Amino acid sequence: MKLISLSEVASVIRSKNSGPYELTLDIIFNDKKIFNAACKEKVITESKIAELYGINEEQVISIVEFAPANAIKLL
Repeated sequence: MKLISLSEVASVIRSKNSGPYELTLDIIFNDKKIFNAACKEKVITESKIAELYGINEEQVISIVEFAPANAIKLL
């Protein structure tokens, strides 16, 4: 399996503060095919986010797949 950088398949990757101790990440994929593959393969998980950010999995509040925008939102 070839590893691909998220920046290669997403047109938007942004973060913003959603509270004093919360960060929201928005990932908008380049097209529906890539979005569907990312969702199907579960490439973005609580455990992966926890590992990358050095936090406990329980601190990842939610991962929402929003098909109309080819987007995944993490809180």
